[in-house]
Amino acid sequence: MVGQEESECLWTNWLGVARAESFRDSLPGHNLETAATWNQRLSGSLLSDIAFVEVALRNLTSKVLQKRSLEKGGSGHWLLNDLEELSKFGGDALLKRIGEAKTRASLAKPRSTPDDLIAELSFGFWLNFLNRRYQSIHSDLATELKGLDGRNIRQVPEIGSRVRRVRNRVAHHHRIIHRNLIADWHSILALARVMDPKLEAFIASTSLTPSLLEEFNQTVQAKS
Repeated sequence: MVGQEESECLWTNWLGVARAESFRDSLPGHNLETAATWNQRLSGSLLSDIAFVEVALRNLTSKVLQKRSLEKGGSGHWLLNDLEELSKFGGDALLKRIGEAKTRASLAKPRSTPDDLIAELSFGFWLNFLNRRYQSIHSDLATELKGLDGRNIRQVPEIGSRVRRVRNRVAHHHRIIHRNLIADWHSILALARVMDPKLEAFIASTSLTPSLLEEFNQTVQAKS
């Protein structure tokens, strides 16, 4: 059986000194194994919740962009850019990000489809369409976003930014137990509600996050 001192040494080696210290600061009175385990359990649950929202956002946005392309006379998928509209619509930065995604998709699957390419585009890429720069599609987006309050997209980017920060932290295995995770959870639900209130209801009823947060808070309070 590994003693406490040896366990702390092992976990410091596995986590790295800086991260180990951050865990100790975040969860004083608890050993590193407990802190690291809780960080990963909560991260996994939050990432699962965010995945539903991320996939919904990219597919709803792609649907709007496809409709826009067809209405302008496009003959194929909007990502094929047969009307050369993407540079006018989103500038060189948009074309660059799509080009990088095409490279990644082709490396994974030589005969990649537009759906493969869509899956390679980041959460941040899709969230960008909610910003002011893309106002020209906001009325169409508002039609697809079933839970949008008053068809006003201006309320959404701030919520999306918070969810994106959490998503990036958990995807890169960063520390999250110092955060206001209840507020993070409600931001995920709020963004899901914008997609569709039924999506919010599904996540709220199936997610493990609320029970994990309750158990985590009890664990913290037990030694506070």
